Amino acid sequence: MRLPAHATARINFFQYDQAFEHARDLVEPDTAIMCVVKANAYGLGVEPVARRALQNGAEFLAVAYLSEAIELRNLSIIAKILVFTEPEPSEYAEFIAHQLTATIYTPETAQGLAAACLQAGKSLDVHINVDTGMSRLGCLPETVPTLMSILSGSPCIRLSGLFSHFACSDDVNSPKNQQQLTRFNEVVKSASAQHRFDWIHMANSAGILNYPDAKFNMVRMGILTYINCVQLESSIGAIRHLKAGETVSYNATYACQTDTRIATIPIGYADGIPISASNKIEVEINGKRYPQVGRVTMDSLMVDIGSTDAISIGNTVVFFGPNSTISLADFATQCGTIPYEILCRMGSRVTRVYE
Repeated sequence: MRLPAHATARINFFQYDQAFEHARDLVEPDTAIMCVVKANAYGLGVEPVARRALQNGAEFLAVAYLSEAIELRNLSIIAKILVFTEPEPSEYAEFIAHQLTATIYTPETAQGLAAACLQAGKSLDVHINVDTGMSRLGCLPETVPTLMSILSGSPCIRLSGLFSHFACSDDVNSPKNQQQLTRFNEVVKSASAQHRFDWIHMANSAGILNYPDAKFNMVRMGILTYINCVQLESSIGAIRHLKAGETVSYNATYACQTDTRIATIPIGYADGIPISASNKIEVEINGKRYPQVGRVTMDSLMVDIGSTDAISIGNTVVFFGPNSTISLADFATQCGTIPYEILCRMGSRVTRVYE
């Protein structure tokens, strides 16, 4: 039988709405929500997810790069969009033309963007990113006054936001979280004495759950809304009968212990199942779990379905999801990674279905 063309990721917007409402209940009524839709909304599909977030009352969207923000604007999405990466000089005109909210953390970019806005005769919103311990992007706390002086001194720049980012917010036992929050509070206190910021934000998804004092007047929501609303499925494309001792897939990493049947599933590492999952994960067929065996290949993987269960070509195979006994978090742990990576790795051959 010919293998199906692709797998399916079912995105349940009822579950998404519930997660959004739960997050809303965790913050004060007047706290704004910024929905992070970078990386194609963590692999779920940026247009439907962004629109759903806005329907649920998100005040901001956020992306990593200019190209992602332009994609949203080309979809006629007119909401406020924060771009986390500081603009390059070649990007200033696009930021201005599309009225994006820019992140600033170097004096050179602050000066360049201010000059570009003045030359264009248009204003632009800017947020300052403060590195309180993530050591990725952002300015050191002592640089904030310099940036504020440049930006607030420009007639075309609206210095509207100040933010930072936790490095360990999913680990409630890490002392680094309180250290970062203390540093950011010091920056907020000092900076707010000189300037009124519309938006101050630090809490990401884990921060919303674990650190009430980090919510300020806006929170950034990403995986919190995505983790329980996605179900990844495929179906059995072929079944082979193997004898005890016969091996499965590349490099013969699995040998059958008994006479058995091996089901081939048309989803592989090109579709987002990491090769590190080989011989480690389980899938669900007809409500029962079965082990994946042999090396995961680019286009398919194999599952040992035993010799007696009533399983046929075409049966649905579930990898994780809200209607499965396998959660996304459990699946990611079996793969030796995190839920973010599993969702973001889902390739273009995986059909997204919105329910």
